[in-house]
Amino acid sequence: MPAKDTGARLKRRPWPKSRVGYALFALVSLSALGHVIVSLSRSSIVFLPDEYLYSELSRSLSTSGLPLVRGIQIYFPSLLQPILTAPCWLLGSVETGFRASMVLNSIVMSLAALPVYWLGRRLGLSAWLALAASALALATPSMLYSSWLIAEAVAYPLFLAGFAMGVLALAGEKRWLIPAFVLFALASLARFQLLVLPVAYVIAATLMAARERRFHRFLRERRYLIGAGSLLAIAALVVPASVFGFYGGIRHVDLSPGRFAFHFGTQVIGLLFAGSWIIVPGALIGFGLAFVRPRSRVELAFVCSAVLVTLGLLLQASFFGVVTIPQERYIFYCAPVLALSLALLAERGWPLLRLHALLMLPILALVAALPLSTYAVGTRLDQSSFLYAVFRLEQGMGIGSAALLVALVVSALALAAAALPLSSRLGAPGIFALAIALSIGVMAISISTDLSNGSRIIRQQAPDPGWVDSRINQSRTAGGQAVLLQGYGTRSSTLDLLFWNRSVDRALLLPDSSRPDVLPWPHLRISPDGALSMGGKPLNGPLLIDDAMHTIELRGAREAGHSTNFVLWLPAGHPRFVSYASGFGSGWIGPRAALALWPSKTGGRLSGFVSFRARASVSTGRAELLIKSPNGLKRRVRLELGKPRSIRIAVCSSGPWRATIVTTSTRVRVSESNLIQSAKASTPIWQQDPAGCARGR
Repeated sequence: MPAKDTGARLKRRPWPKSRVGYALFALVSLSALGHVIVSLSRSSIVFLPDEYLYSELSRSLSTSGLPLVRGIQIYFPSLLQPILTAPCWLLGSVETGFRASMVLNSIVMSLAALPVYWLGRRLGLSAWLALAASALALATPSMLYSSWLIAEAVAYPLFLAGFAMGVLALAGEKRWLIPAFVLFALASLARFQLLVLPVAYVIAATLMAARERRFHRFLRERRYLIGAGSLLAIAALVVPASVFGFYGGIRHVDLSPGRFAFHFGTQVIGLLFAGSWIIVPGALIGFGLAFVRPRSRVELAFVCSAVLVTLGLLLQASFFGVVTIPQERYIFYCAPVLALSLALLAERGWPLLRLHALLMLPILALVAALPLSTYAVGTRLDQSSFLYAVFRLEQGMGIGSAALLVALVVSALALAAAALPLSSRLGAPGIFALAIALSIGVMAISISTDLSNGSRIIRQQAPDPGWVDSRINQSRTAGGQAVLLQGYGTRSSTLDLLFWNRSVDRALLLPDSSRPDVLPWPHLRISPDGALSMGGKPLNGPLLIDDAMHTIELRGAREAGHSTNFVLWLPAGHPRFVSYASGFGSGWIGPRAALALWPSKTGGRLSGFVSFRARASVSTGRAELLIKSPNGLKRRVRLELGKPRSIRIAVCSSGPWRATIVTTSTRVRVSESNLIQSAKASTPIWQQDPAGCARGR
């Protein structure tokens, strides 16, 4: 049984306080300085749509005081980071606000070492063990997020501070109860998923009471706390999913046993990523010993809280998000908790050495069989900084060589971690040193990947990321803010352009298009004479058109600039559509395409031809085009390899005209921008000709 005197503390080995303070200060300072340097080296936002969403909310709060995105108010529960960084966007240009926000995030996230060290000392750890746990908290690969414009930088230290105060409050130090719940609320406001903290605290209090054999008394004394927790759980089950904003409600989770077991096991892998692999076995033994034979109430409170918080984060990652991949971003908060548990095991003198060595065996088996190549691909790696590093290795070494290298490194570290505790002097220093070295190496590689991705995105925004603002500011006829007309452009190209160009303050979807994020995207309205409007209001200002798979000609406007995927039109009167072709772009035609024309006035006559050239490609094989005209006529055009075809479609209409083209091919081609392509095709050309309405055409 633990001592009932909540103020009792274990005897600590002396270490000069000044030396501890200097070491801790140096640790935090070096971390902040390093991540500030990384922040100043970043070229652009990369983690999309999250970085765009947080920065857009922050800028809106700084100017209007409302959570607006592209002029539309949204409900988003995680507003603390946008609120804290809002002043940064008042410093001047987009570049200045971008850098200032990242610097602030880097400094704030590096403060996470302080509550870890404080809690370690309150647990009775020696100064160097508490410092080692603090160092591992700052070495976790997920410190990559310190230079990203997302909530983790703020949520991480708040989570750890709230957890530490919650442990002390649970141990009986009631002065920490209110500060703990305040930090629980702030952490949840920073990262909505951290609502697991107060829930875990209530359950941990119940578990601790049961362990101390005072369960019935606890139920009597804490009936209001239990009632509040029960009401919170009922509310989470009853309220509609819309209350959770972008996060799905609890009623929508998949509870089938087979899939849940698979998803939970996948998230345990994410816990290994966050915990540098080799500290997890020792941490699990530390949890068990602290629960079975606690040396103080603080230690018992720690293990009850730590186990339930870790389990809660694993369950959450198993139910929400992309549950089929390790969501290290949801789980890395537990890394310092695991480090403290490992330190408790070391403080006890490394009992159960055989069990510790035995628990290393699953790591050896897992790293040998783990299909890292299936995780570290495309957007599947976005939720894990460890997978970011693996992806970088795969790019440089190949998939097989990278997987072999990871397996060899982790296996060697696991074997070393199993052997090091045999020496009482080398056990803890050795394991912490290996874990910190692995974490720093992974973090360095993932940061390199991030910087490389940012540079690539900026190259796509040639001539410069803020080119739209520059052209509009230089023009005397622009007349105000621009509107983006979104087509099939990639998420990264669209959201990066919106991020860097503040003159583009509204966005609409073209008739044939895809949304780059889950935020509201109103549809463009096109009148019979080609005039454009949004919500009943005409669009007479600059237009920025996504031409990745769209070709559009306007009257009443002039082309003023373009980048890889966008064309800027400035008004020279009232902009109106003349011709529109979707599904055509970069010399290709997609599986579904559309052609549309508008007369210069309502009810006006259209007569002429739309023509383009098409041919089959070796990469897609033979193809066939099915052209459907508005008068019900259908025409099939076969495309053979090496035989280009000229296609001419007659147009005769009073008012708007539209035709569709369905292309079937032996196989499809997916471009680097994830656009599906079926055959080679030139840009359609509209030419007025009275012969278009001639009889027999």
